[in-house]
Amino acid sequence: MTSPNSHQPVVPVLVVGAGPVGLCLAIDLALRGVPTTVVDRSDGSIVFPTAESINARTMEHFRRFGLAEKLRDEGFPPDYPRVVRFVTRVFGSELVSFARPSNRLQPIESESFSPEGMLWCPRFWFEPMLRDRAVELGVSIRWNTECTGFKEDNDRVVATLRSTVDNTTETLKATYLVGCDGASSTIRSAIDVDYEGSFAEGANLSVLIDCPAILKDNPHGAATQIYPVCGSQRIILSAMDGVARWRVTVPLAADESPDLDAVLADNLGREVPYQILDSRSWKGHSVVAERYRRGRVFLAGDSAHLNWPQGGHGMNTGIGDAATLSWMLAAMVQGWGGPILLDAYEAERRPVAQWTVAVSQHNVGTQQRLPLPADLEDLGPRGERARAEAAEIITDQRRSEWYSLGLQLGYSYDSSPLVINDGSPQPPIDSTVYEPNARPGARAPHLWLADGRSSLDCFGEGFVLVRANATTIDTTTLAEAAASASVPLEVVDFGSSEARDLYGAALTLVRPDGHVAWRGDELPDDCHSVVDTVRGA
Repeated sequence: MTSPNSHQPVVPVLVVGAGPVGLCLAIDLALRGVPTTVVDRSDGSIVFPTAESINARTMEHFRRFGLAEKLRDEGFPPDYPRVVRFVTRVFGSELVSFARPSNRLQPIESESFSPEGMLWCPRFWFEPMLRDRAVELGVSIRWNTECTGFKEDNDRVVATLRSTVDNTTETLKATYLVGCDGASSTIRSAIDVDYEGSFAEGANLSVLIDCPAILKDNPHGAATQIYPVCGSQRIILSAMDGVARWRVTVPLAADESPDLDAVLADNLGREVPYQILDSRSWKGHSVVAERYRRGRVFLAGDSAHLNWPQGGHGMNTGIGDAATLSWMLAAMVQGWGGPILLDAYEAERRPVAQWTVAVSQHNVGTQQRLPLPADLEDLGPRGERARAEAAEIITDQRRSEWYSLGLQLGYSYDSSPLVINDGSPQPPIDSTVYEPNARPGARAPHLWLADGRSSLDCFGEGFVLVRANATTIDTTTLAEAAASASVPLEVVDFGSSEARDLYGAALTLVRPDGHVAWRGDELPDDCHSVVDTVRGA
């Protein structure tokens, strides 16, 4: 049965998929005043923990959403150390560890480059907070509802929705539709877009267990991830609650059914009691969609790119998609976006996904091929030498997986049609190194202001023209050009020489997503041209 809808209003944006990416897109749109409906075929149960690494850029978005402090204090135990530990076996010898501060203390370490910092917070903890925030902002989330198809014309998309509870169908009219529906995206299939890249590069089994002994009895202390290297299969143990719950990731040969008792005993160093709560098999892919858009239909998150989880970049890249797409859709809905604005979404975000996929592929490769010496468990001098050598190898080849600020904060949209290049040299491209800069296309850098706010707290609504230690410059001409095109623009003053040095110019135009669109020491002769470029006209 089809529900009547002849008088149904048009929803500005319909999001298919209520995972973290779809929820972040809906929250961001709501903060921009754009009503959004989200549908998801599931009942909303979070049945398996994934996506526990929340990177610095994502935390900056969550800060803008009003969620960063809550996530730090009320999610995963805030004082649990985020240590990554390599060991012979869990109850054996430690080879090397990468110490990182707890969720609560991370902002202190990050304060020179970000007002936030990376968190460890499995999906069980953070996704309910995203849902609550979305509902608080007026987002309509409809569970047990799948999009079975849609038709598109010049000014809208008409989607067919089906209840997975009673099989009733209805149509919903939307100005835009965004598929955030994952690897098996029906939206991507419907717009006839394929992934490009390498599929099924390795099979794995992930098992959720309760095993108090791992934390209680190991001689090295707490860790968010433990990598035993002397087992016949090199598993990964990831902390899910900071007490007893762990996700065990087991690499598999083709069609292998591992004996989990034996695998765990081998990697822990002895048998311990444990309880299996859930398990699922999966394959690692390194692929990016060939296109991110067809007409009024867009892809974001896993529907647009899939990467190995090593490094924790998948969800974060998807949330970056949402941050870019949200302001562009809002501009179109509100009438100030130009005709090529939406084309820039793919131009900006697809290269970021390609970089992410390559880095993640490198991470898993070094994990799988880590060349460690023999005699790691020898109790004499040979063992000591072998363990010292192993520590050097691991540090050299594996450390970059957990120190990736270049990838988190350093990607740039300098080739975007919305960005006006100033001819300055591009910083070195290195996933492990972030060099703060305000080169057009880059994320506008963080700076603590005199009133205690971060410079990033000034960005996120409309465009912002930053005057860096340059309050005497008259910006009226640019403000008038923006107003004539209905582009929201605010002028803010960062009144310090530090700001001038960091931003590299007296004037910097920052987009609603916090990336630099233009900079210069004086206004251009044709401010209308600048405004038209940055709004995609």
